[in-house]
Amino acid sequence: MEPNKKYLLFRVGEVNYAVSTADVREIVTGISLYTVPFVPRWIRGVLNRHGEPYTVLDIGVLAGGEPLQADSCILLNRADDQIAVLIQSVVEFVEADPLDMHRISSPDEETAWFSGSLAVDGREVMILDIDRILGKMADDVRTA
Repeated sequence: MEPNKKYLLFRVGEVNYAVSTADVREIVTGISLYTVPFVPRWIRGVLNRHGEPYTVLDIGVLAGGEPLQADSCILLNRADDQIAVLIQSVVEFVEADPLDMHRISSPDEETAWFSGSLAVDGREVMILDIDRILGKMADDVRTA
């Protein structure tokens, strides 16, 4: 039997999303965001954290919405890149039974950035697929 996994639930606009706590390095608030020209609209810019630059992604724009007006980010725990996700707020930390998770086996345009969903209090929360998002970022920056 697969052990329970822990997730951080966060809000972007009116939507809640989840990311594995293993992918979270730090949550920061009160950030200053510096825009970068000639990048896709969903790459909002960079932030400086202890002298290190992090590329800031707006998941709401990636999912087809409007740019998020917020000053909080989740810094992702990546060995290969320094990435942050712009968020409106932290909702909660949850521990999920694998039976409450639904995998996306054939992603389409609407689900391309998610690995699955998680049932939390009777509602489905989409789980970010960080590797797919970073692949899109690399493709978009290369063609920008």
